[in-house]
Amino acid sequence: MSDLWRVEVEQVEDGPVPAVTLRVRAVHPDAGGFPETKVFALRLLTGAVRDRSLSEAAVTSEEAERAVDSVEVSDVRNCPFDEEAARRGVEGALRNRGLDPGHEDAWWQALGEEWAAFWNDPGRTPSARYAMRLADPQWLRGTRPGEGWDSAAYG
Repeated sequence: MSDLWRVEVEQVEDGPVPAVTLRVRAVHPDAGGFPETKVFALRLLTGAVRDRSLSEAAVTSEEAERAVDSVEVSDVRNCPFDEEAARRGVEGALRNRGLDPGHEDAWWQALGEEWAAFWNDPGRTPSARYAMRLADPQWLRGTRPGEGWDSAAYG
């Protein structure tokens, strides 16, 4: 399964109601929008959990309902994403550099490189902030601000 998201921990709150704030950024055009569901949020968080043998796909809706008290999505940027407009922009930049689609090998190589660079640029790709309150602190064990991981979470 391809990664769809880059997840970075912005804040972790220990205490009676553990909480975490994540910055989630799309890294693939198939990522889609930002679901405001507990199951999606918990699937994002599983990438940080090191002492459990739990994959993103194994998180069920029932488990998410038990584990997550609340999810708030905010600071949504570059969404909805217009893939065709982005591709046209990348192709226009290649033409401005003097590349010609008629030179297929050079064109496709440059297009692949520019498209990859597009998806690695946080300023151009869709992103959102997920603030989660959790019922169980085990989901945050070992999670630190500044750490990040890739995710194929869905839901």
